[in-house]
Amino acid sequence: MIRPSVPRAARYSVLLLQRPRTAAECDDPMPIYYLHLAAIVSVQLAALLGLNWTMGTSGRVSGRFFRLAFLGTCLGLVFEIFMGAVWNIFQYPGAPRTVAFLMLNSAFSYGTALFTVWLLPCSIPIHGSTKLRLVAAVSLTALIGIFVLLSPTNSSQPVRVFVVGAFTITAAELSAATMGRIGPLLAITRGQFSPLACLVIWSAVIGAIYEAANYLLPLWRWNLGPDIPDWATEILVITFGYFVLLHPMFVLSRATCGEPR
Repeated sequence: MIRPSVPRAARYSVLLLQRPRTAAECDDPMPIYYLHLAAIVSVQLAALLGLNWTMGTSGRVSGRFFRLAFLGTCLGLVFEIFMGAVWNIFQYPGAPRTVAFLMLNSAFSYGTALFTVWLLPCSIPIHGSTKLRLVAAVSLTALIGIFVLLSPTNSSQPVRVFVVGAFTITAAELSAATMGRIGPLLAITRGQFSPLACLVIWSAVIGAIYEAANYLLPLWRWNLGPDIPDWATEILVITFGYFVLLHPMFVLSRATCGEPR
C-alpha cells in the first residue's frame, strides 16, 4: 500500500514500473488504445505535412529534427506526468498508464505537435538585454518556488486548471526571456500584438483538428470540473486549453531551434 506522504509524481512513477499487465493486454497483440493513438498521430502528421508544404520549410525541419524531437518528448513527459497524473486535468479512460504508452504518446503525439507549432507563421522577437535575462531568471525561480509552496493539488478542479494554466504560460514566457526571446504575452508590453493573435488563432485551429480526431477515435478525456458539461469543456479546451499546451512548445522551440524560415 502506498503511503499518503509520498508525492503523487513519485507514486505515478512507481505505479508505472510496478503495474502488472492485465489478461486482456496479454492476449491482445494490439490494444485498441494503441490503434487510436496511431490514428490520431496520423492526423497530426497530416496537419504537420500540410503546414510544412504551405510554409515550404522542409529543409529547416530536417536540420533540426533531433533537437525538436527531444524537446517535444521532454515536454510531453512533463505534461503527462504533472497535468495528467498529478493534477488530473486530462485522462486516458481506456489506456493504462504504462511506460510504453507514456513514451510513445510523448514522442509521437507531443513531438508531432511541437514540430507543427514550430512551423507556425508567428513571430517571436529577439532581445539582447542582459538585465531582462537576469530579471526573468530570478522571477522564474521565484514563480516555481511559490507554485511548489502553494500547490493547487488540493484545490477544486476549476481553480486547479486555471492556476496550472496560468503558471504554465508565465513560466514559458519567463523561460523564453532568459534565452533572449520575447514571448507573445511579453511582446504586448512593447506594443506588439500580432504574435499573440497569431498563436491564439493557430492554437484554436490545431486544437479543433486534434479534438475532432479524438472525438472520432476516443483516447483522452478532459477534466475541467464536474459541473462543466462536455460541450462547454470542448469549447474551453479548443479556445484556451490548446493555447496553454502549445504556447510553451512554441516559445521554447523557437528559443532553442531558431526560426523555421
